[in-house]
Amino acid sequence: MQTVDVIGWVTNITFVVAGLAAFRIWWKQRESPPARWLLLTFAVIDAIILSTIGLSEDAELPRLVTAVLLAGIVVFPWCLFRFADALTGTRRRQVILVSGLTAVVVLWGFVLPEFPEEGEPLTGIFIPYVIALIGSWA
Repeated sequence: MQTVDVIGWVTNITFVVAGLAAFRIWWKQRESPPARWLLLTFAVIDAIILSTIGLSEDAELPRLVTAVLLAGIVVFPWCLFRFADALTGTRRRQVILVSGLTAVVVLWGFVLPEFPEEGEPLTGIFIPYVIALIGSWA
């Protein structure tokens, strides 16, 4: 096992433990919107981590599974945004804009014809998708 593998496992374990801590916080403060968003944030990332454990880097996943995993990756920063919003409050217009962009990117990921393999040229519809994906994270 290489150092990179060990760091990956430590990171995964850290996220899962943080998710369990978020569940404990939510359990004690069920009416708290920040606790609810914190729990959802870690539930999303933990679901991605746990569903990909044991997969090799070159594993061939069905198209729908890839789209669902990508949707989780897109929703994760949105959950972080909503957690921060629950703590500090944001303008309603900003919440609508971020939520709308996230929804568009998630749905777009399901209708893409296919994801290019490593080394393949990017198709015309995939380039705007990557720009929107990066924009949703920014």
